[in-house]
Amino acid sequence: MKQGILPLVPSGASDIDGFYSIFNDGKSVTWFQGSYPIRVHPVSDHATRRAMMGFLHLHGGVAQSRIASVLHVHENTVKAAVRVQRRQGDAGFYAPSAVRGAAVMTPEVMGKCRILLAEGRSRSEIAALTGVKKCNVDKAIQKGLLPPSVRPARVRHPSSRSDRSESDSASDMGMACVRVEERALAACGLLSGTETRFEECIDVEHGGVLCALPALAANGLFQHLAPLDPPREGGFYYRLTHVFMLLALMSLLRVKTVESLRRGAPGEFGRLLGLDRVPEVRCLRERLGAVASNPVAVAAWANVLSKSWMEADPRMAGTLYIDGHVRVYHGGRTELSRRYVASHRLCLRGGTDYWVNDMAGKPFFYVDRPVDDGLLGVLRSEIVPRLLADVPGQPSDAELEKDRHLHRFRLVFDRAGCSHRFVGEMWREHSVSCMTYLKNPGDDWPESEFGKSTVALANGQTVEMELAERGVLFGNGDEGIWCRQFRRLRRGRHGSHQTSIIGTDYKCSIEDGVPAMFARWGQENFFRYMLAEFGLDLLPDHSTEVFPCRIPVVNPEWKRLNRECGVVRGKIAAEKVRLSDLSLRLEDMKPGQMETWMEKKSEMIEGIADMEAKLAEARISRKAVPSHVPFDELPPEHRFERLAPTRKLLLDTVRMIAYRAETALAALARMELASPEQARSMVNALFNTSANLRPDTLRKELQVVLHPLSEPRLNRMAEAMIVHLNDAEFIYPGTDLRMVYQMLSPRSSGD
Repeated sequence: MKQGILPLVPSGASDIDGFYSIFNDGKSVTWFQGSYPIRVHPVSDHATRRAMMGFLHLHGGVAQSRIASVLHVHENTVKAAVRVQRRQGDAGFYAPSAVRGAAVMTPEVMGKCRILLAEGRSRSEIAALTGVKKCNVDKAIQKGLLPPSVRPARVRHPSSRSDRSESDSASDMGMACVRVEERALAACGLLSGTETRFEECIDVEHGGVLCALPALAANGLFQHLAPLDPPREGGFYYRLTHVFMLLALMSLLRVKTVESLRRGAPGEFGRLLGLDRVPEVRCLRERLGAVASNPVAVAAWANVLSKSWMEADPRMAGTLYIDGHVRVYHGGRTELSRRYVASHRLCLRGGTDYWVNDMAGKPFFYVDRPVDDGLLGVLRSEIVPRLLADVPGQPSDAELEKDRHLHRFRLVFDRAGCSHRFVGEMWREHSVSCMTYLKNPGDDWPESEFGKSTVALANGQTVEMELAERGVLFGNGDEGIWCRQFRRLRRGRHGSHQTSIIGTDYKCSIEDGVPAMFARWGQENFFRYMLAEFGLDLLPDHSTEVFPCRIPVVNPEWKRLNRECGVVRGKIAAEKVRLSDLSLRLEDMKPGQMETWMEKKSEMIEGIADMEAKLAEARISRKAVPSHVPFDELPPEHRFERLAPTRKLLLDTVRMIAYRAETALAALARMELASPEQARSMVNALFNTSANLRPDTLRKELQVVLHPLSEPRLNRMAEAMIVHLNDAEFIYPGTDLRMVYQMLSPRSSGD
């Protein structure tokens, strides 16, 4: 019990509870009880410091939280000191620390384990014979303290679909969760991603989609993923490689949404990934959300991929196609601005994505525009600066000065970009060539100017066209630019039609320039195909976010005043129509009705004069208000939040990888088909066929035995593709197994 003495605190000391205090001069620490020093020790003597913490609480009655606050330490440090003081007194703080030895894996136990491992015993048997736990043996092998087990693998019969369904449904942890130990370790935070491990299986559904793995890897699916993996506390079961491979295979198999995984067999899909099952929908959404939480890393990943695609094919990157696509939004979380949707022929709410593709329709990247300032605006501000930095094989400044007709690359777009100012700006400032359809081409050219030419289309076909060319001044005065104008003459039952093309590519021939413009339909076909097959417009995320934007938009106040002007103009026009109708009745007027007619006409003229005065005032008010203001300066009630773009960019980039991989396989299939336009449907049939998986650890091979397809021509196509796939010698990610593809033959049908 504290004695009743005056609470005297020495000068410069820190008060602890009014009775005890502490003084630190940088060299020594003095503890006071009232005004009397009770202990002095050097600053570096942490043992005495902790002993005084325990003493003040147990014998001085000072609260632990007060001690922690004054001494600037954590409360757990004070609690630990109190426990030592209570159990051992001051001696416990000065006793030497006990060093724990090898309590389990002692040298004697390690020696026994090495002998048993050499005999081919399993890890479970070694644990039982030595009296240690199996996890201790596993850790010693992982650390290299023990050699790996040399026990020969047991001969296992391949599992059938029925066997796998039975074992998957019998799992206590959930459907197809048969790797119980690894999942338990991941749940306890002791496993950082399970290993990719294949077992021999027959009749695996959609096994043919594994034929796309070499093409997916060639297009960068497994590259640059490290910055996307966010740091996590604890363990996890699915690696990021598993997640991205799952998303790509989902796209190729037309599983358009994450929720659609619920309608399939998770265990069968998991066998394609070397796992027991694919992630559950909620787990997959959490992983995608964690990756999307770093928008800078996702954007950098997409940019690196687009640049690598351009560098892989500089010839195709020399001609770039730009077009906008509107993603219609029907939700109610935000009021997006309206824009015209050509497919619906309506103005609907949504966002505009401007895509950049090559001549074959393969995508490079896109730019998201929640507030749209048009094709020319996004070309100037984002697309062209990025292309100037990323397009490979551009001529140097010296080469451009030497040849004034040389260009860096060529942009092709539709009539939305037909502007002589923009075309002149791109050529004069950046040496970038533009090509587009000409608005208002004027009168038709004489048919005598057209000559037949054989041109090669983007798909490799050759056709005959009637073409003509002239040099024209595009624009007026100093803003005009001298361009080449091509025209194609089409003859039909209803007469002839001339298509006009304008461009600043001064070095290409007419046989190369015209097909480059018509290849723009490859981008239109890309949009249609992605919408129908890959679910491009499906909403991946319902979250919204505030975004900075300085793009000018229509001023709501100006819009209101303009509407008032329109209403008044409409009323004036209606009154003038009534006045004209009244004037026409003068000839049929009976005697005695003139006064009434004159009064009514005077009233209408006065009313029109009043409305014209109101219209003049409204126009003055409208003129005083700017017609456009930056989006950030709009009143709060007129601003909106955009749909969160990061997860959409993540999934769209995976879709682009899948589309490019499918295009590469379709190019292989096209060589074996009489109808090249059917190549994609044939490849899709290959993806959906079943397969047998046979891992061979001795040869380090993963054999994918494809089941026959529905037609002999499809089997011939698959056999021809297999030759190219095997030449790639692709190693399955996360393993050392080289993938070997083959068709199921009658001799191996009973395996």
